Amino acid sequence: MLHLNEELRTSFYKSPSLQKIGWLMQLPFIPELYISATIDDFMRNAKDIKLTRKILPLGAFFNDKAVIIFNNVGYRRTSKELCEIKDMNDALEARILMPDDKINDISNGARLDSAYIVFSPKSETSMLWFINYNVFENPAAERNKYLTPGYAGA
Repeated sequence: MLHLNEELRTSFYKSPSLQKIGWLMQLPFIPELYISATIDDFMRNAKDIKLTRKILPLGAFFNDKAVIIFNNVGYRRTSKELCEIKDMNDALEARILMPDDKINDISNGARLDSAYIVFSPKSETSMLWFINYNVFENPAAERNKYLTPGYAGA
């Protein structure tokens, strides 16, 4: 599991482009962010997660929590308040924090480009906070149309 805040801190001094953007100035405002290769990777390393300790807005809302990013995971709604995200081997149940109008468009079994989970080790809960999702009726057909020679887009 990769701790993105640490990567930004260490990369800042090596990268002129990060210095131009001013990432170091934004770190006090953002929660502790991690990206996990798999759900199993997250479960094995959950005890080593550094929790957010901020006094400034946005970061302060995530105190005693961390945001974990999972890429290319399956989604299944298990109840009105709960969902399950799943990779090839494991599944993670999460409480849904997103508004209904945003989450109701997603069908069971859909693949999410990325799922942002707010993890709270004290209460041992995971909450689905944000997703990145492309709505395709048939994902394989959508991908393949760009590989077809002469595709005009309509």
